Amino acid sequence: MKSELMRRFIPSENGDNDLKRPVFTAVPNENTIISYEESGTPLSYYTSGEWDFYAYTFKRGAREYGYRIIWDESLSPEWLQGLRRFAYELLWEYERTNSTAITTVINKVQIATRLAKTVSEHGITIPSQLDNTKREMVFYIIKKRNLSQRTCEDYLSVLNSLSRASVTNLTFTSIGKLAKKLSSKSKGKKQTLAIPESIACAIYGQAISEVERYHAERHRLAEFFSGYIKLLSQAYTYASVRDYLNSYGYVSITNFEPSKYRESKENTAKFGWDTVSGFYNDIQAACGAMISSTTGMRINEWYELTPDSYQTRTFNKTTVCYLVGSVSKLKKGIPKPHAWVCAPQTELAIDVLKAISEYQRESLMSQAQTDKDKHFAQSLFLKFDVNDNKRNKATSSSALTTALKKLPHRVTYISKETGESIVGAKMLPEHLEEYQKLNNQRSENVEIGEVWPLLSHQFRRTFAVFYVRNGFGNFMQIKQQFAHVKVAMSMWYGRNSELATSLDLRIDDDIQDAIEEMNIELMTEVLSDIYLTDKKLSGGAGKSIDAKKRAGIHVFGSREEIEIAVRNGSITLVDNGTSLCLNPSCGRLSCQIDPSTSTLQCKDDILFDQHIEQQAQLRQRLIRRLENLISGEINQPNMISKLTVGIKACEKLMENHDVTFSPYDFKGAA
Repeated sequence: MKSELMRRFIPSENGDNDLKRPVFTAVPNENTIISYEESGTPLSYYTSGEWDFYAYTFKRGAREYGYRIIWDESLSPEWLQGLRRFAYELLWEYERTNSTAITTVINKVQIATRLAKTVSEHGITIPSQLDNTKREMVFYIIKKRNLSQRTCEDYLSVLNSLSRASVTNLTFTSIGKLAKKLSSKSKGKKQTLAIPESIACAIYGQAISEVERYHAERHRLAEFFSGYIKLLSQAYTYASVRDYLNSYGYVSITNFEPSKYRESKENTAKFGWDTVSGFYNDIQAACGAMISSTTGMRINEWYELTPDSYQTRTFNKTTVCYLVGSVSKLKKGIPKPHAWVCAPQTELAIDVLKAISEYQRESLMSQAQTDKDKHFAQSLFLKFDVNDNKRNKATSSSALTTALKKLPHRVTYISKETGESIVGAKMLPEHLEEYQKLNNQRSENVEIGEVWPLLSHQFRRTFAVFYVRNGFGNFMQIKQQFAHVKVAMSMWYGRNSELATSLDLRIDDDIQDAIEEMNIELMTEVLSDIYLTDKKLSGGAGKSIDAKKRAGIHVFGSREEIEIAVRNGSITLVDNGTSLCLNPSCGRLSCQIDPSTSTLQCKDDILFDQHIEQQAQLRQRLIRRLENLISGEINQPNMISKLTVGIKACEKLMENHDVTFSPYDFKGAA
């Protein structure tokens, strides 16, 4: 039976979330199609030993195993039948909604399978036997697994789903409280390490140094890698491969000795393969480190970068560099275009990746049969051997992680306290205070003298901490850069930074409620100053409100009206660090590109006298920078133009607020 329902899951780049879920109540049978190939040919059936959904992802870095349900034949027929029905209903009936990613469904089925296997070991071989009389046994099983509270909640939720699907007869209420009791106290919410600034500078400096060196050699490197792969496709000997590798000088296999089980026959061995592919991965990791250190990108987002990802645009006479890729967190597993502001040097990393992956991209493109094949072939993080029989062609995250961990070991830097030359990015006593302050809920401990255990997600958290700590912006800009759904997640990444220590709370429900009331009170107070007093206002919204008040037009008549509006969400206020903003989604790029001029351009901006004091201080800093440029005879017209506009913008705001000052003499400075 080819159900009309299955058309919903014919692979498409837009994903199944863009299709309307049909109502379907027919009982599935052995002919029911579960999944399709990219071409639309049926792939998995209801009774298949494996349900394969890899065709449904357009994420370039997606691994095959993450899109498969493999049925455990060691389970009883009753459990297998129940789990299949459960998975089927998760996908298409009771719990399948437009907001659920297919990987979420697969994860639930995997949890259900683990539970089925464990309870079977306790004598529950028929699902219907799992009823409310077995609660204590289930509690024992979950508690013995030593799980975090979040994972315990997942297990209890899946058990409730099994009951709703009429597979079992056991349900739970108050899952959150119950999970807290069952969870391991040692598995509290841990946080990825933030790298102390001096260690981060050493590691990032090493990555930048390597990328700059690779950039100068990128065409020769591309020739080296492609030539090696081509050589292995011909008749070759150990000597010919050794001479080829040694002629380039990047890696060596001079000390090769054939092992008993591998490479024992010269005419079939892939001589030097691990060494060359490892070097290829090291280059990718150095480029990835440079990219993430300046953008905060996730490792899975590296795969979405293409040869055209690096772009520039000009705002307010300022050139902004950014990387174009995609994120899947915001659309439940379906890639969505996104841009990350980056440093100009990031272009070097893109150039290097483009060069060394050229052979792989051209090889895949020549074999591409579908749009998806062409889409995957554009990634800059393709694995060294793209001609294997695996569907995923990207370098595995485990290979990149292994290469990243080697990067700190190549660092050499000078200790600030002792002046000693340090080999390896090691934790020193001088780093300890900052390390402990930033990482009081750390996921692991780094000992004095230990080389920093680098992981890709540390770039993300270190970026957030550095960004907020040094006053480059606030959590709203982090939210935009990181493509977070909620600003709370951005705050979690940046917590414990020196400018945000007041946020370093273990927030329970009572504290959260108190903070919410405090925020409402504070917002009401500030909005009352804006709408009900004669205080001088600047900025786009500030001028508009001022004009209405002078014309006798009052948006709010009392403080009580403002509080009601705040509580029901009719009005809100965001402090973006340089001004106030009436836009609840405030995360303006211009705030970061040029905070001195953005206040003149944003229609939602409001500035008080205290903000003007900041503008006066900013004006002095801009003047010093301008004079230093001019006195140093540095030819940077773009920077001089930006500083000039910034000084004039500050003076305009100061003039509006009757601040006494002498206009800067630009002619005299020149």
